[in-house]
Amino acid sequence: MKGKIREIIFKGFDGCSDGCCIIKGKAKGMHTNGGCRCITRLNRAQLQILSSRLQVVGEIEVEI
Repeated sequence: MKGKIREIIFKGFDGCSDGCCIIKGKAKGMHTNGGCRCITRLNRAQLQILSSRLQVVGEIEVEI
């Protein structure tokens, strides 16, 4: 699978209209500034999916 890490981790997740949404990334155009709450509003199944994806990404070795 090739793509941005954010796109891979949050595939299938809806973001919000916040200017700095964790899921969508930095917004372009009209947006709100209320603060992203996407992660805190995930249900248990979505949290399990996110956890699994983060564990896979966490095992990838990169050179710093």
